This record gives sequence, C-alpha cells and structure tokens, in this order.
Amino acid sequence: MVRALVLSLEGSLRRDTFKKNNGCVDYNYVNAVLYKDIHPSEIEVCNNMSQTEVSCAYSHSQIYRNFIASDEKTALILEDDVTVKPDLYIKNIRTLDAFVKSQSQPTVLFLGGMRDIRSHRLYFVGRKMQLEGIALLKNFQSEHFLHRTCCYLLNREAADVLIKANSPIRYVADDWSGLHAQIPINYYLVKYDIFSHPTDEGASQIHHSRMPQTGLSRVLAVLVRFIKSNFLRSQLLLRYFKEWIKALRLKIGV
Repeated sequence: MVRALVLSLEGSLRRDTFKKNNGCVDYNYVNAVLYKDIHPSEIEVCNNMSQTEVSCAYSHSQIYRNFIASDEKTALILEDDVTVKPDLYIKNIRTLDAFVKSQSQPTVLFLGGMRDIRSHRLYFVGRKMQLEGIALLKNFQSEHFLHRTCCYLLNREAADVLIKANSPIRYVADDWSGLHAQIPINYYLVKYDIFSHPTDEGASQIHHSRMPQTGLSRVLAVLVRFIKSNFLRSQLLLRYFKEWIKALRLKIGV
C-alpha cells in the first residue's frame, strides 16, 4: 500500500477533517515547520514571499530531504485540506506510483487540485497518454500554469532536483515553473482528479498571505495577473508555432 505523507501544522483542527475526508488513504502526518524555527541562512527570499510561503516551501523541502534519506523510491505528498475520491484512489494509486517509480528522469505527477484555477483551465496544455486505462497529461511547455502543492507523487530524482533548486529557499513551493527553469523536471497530471482542493480558501494561511490587503492593491494585483497570464499565453503560442514549423520542416526535408 502507498503511504502518504500529509503536511500539517502540529495540533491543527484540520487533521480531524482530513481523517474524515480521506478514510481510504494510508498516511503519516509530517509537522509543518514554522517560520520562526527556520534559520535565516536557509532563506534567500527574492520574490516578496510571505513568512507563510517561506514556511510552506521549507516544509516541503524538508519532506524531500527525509524522503531521500529513506529507502523509498517514491513519495506521495498531500496537504491537509484535500479530499480524496475513494474509487479513483483505490483503483489507480498503485499503478500511478509504479509509473513514477519506473521513471529515470526527475518526475512529478499531480493528482488533482487545480481545476478551479482559471489560468490552469484555460492555458495548461498536456500531451495525452494512457497508462493502463488512466488518462494522463504530460506537460508541454506550460509549467507556468501548474499550481499548488496539495497532492502529488514524485520520485527520488525529482526530490533531489527540488532540494537543489530551492536551497536556500528562494521559490514558493508551487512555483513549478521557476523550479523547472533551474533543472528540468517531467510534469504529469491526471486528467480526472483523484484529490480535490477546496474552492473556498478562506481558511488557508497561504491564500491570505498572497491577498493584497487594500482596495488599490487588490486592483493592481488583478491587473498584474491579467497582464502576466496573457503574456505567458502569447509566449506559449509562439513556442507551439516554432515546434510546428520545426516538425513541418523535418517532414518535408527542408
């Protein structure tokens, strides 16, 4: 049985909810690390990260380190606000774990939790593939639109890469694009979510830390996100066009 590592604040009331919502999952809790307990030498913030974001990134990094120190070949990492879809989990988790385990390249397989994010729905592009009846998408140059760290499988190679790319801490845990830019990682995503993430993030400390507090700041933040999303979309379309031209030239022998 695949045993999940569930990141959670020690003593958090969320643990009762997680247990209720994820009865079919075999798991151990991993205590999240508070910002005050992180040595300054382990932080190199360059992107206006909040203390909560630093703590989250550091906590995931510590999970990777503990994983590397173990004899396990893969790690299933969950956060304590996800809800499993029991039928899909029981039917597919061993096959997905075996797939990640078989990969020789750094590999991360996302098990859901992004469908409510507009930029992901609109712009993420993945090459379709089938794994023993399970529909997967392999990221195709759109890692900018991968979000969250709430539910994913990774192999030892990926854990090693993520530690190197984010030590000291300089990226938020779910900056999959920034981390990928340091050392390439193969990203896969299940087409049908095995875990869901709450769409109401009112209780999320990460969500609150990322929200501007004043009315003007909120307007500017929305404007920046709009410009960034459309810029990235244009860049993505340009990449697709170049790939298409390259394939066409090879086909006609030019």
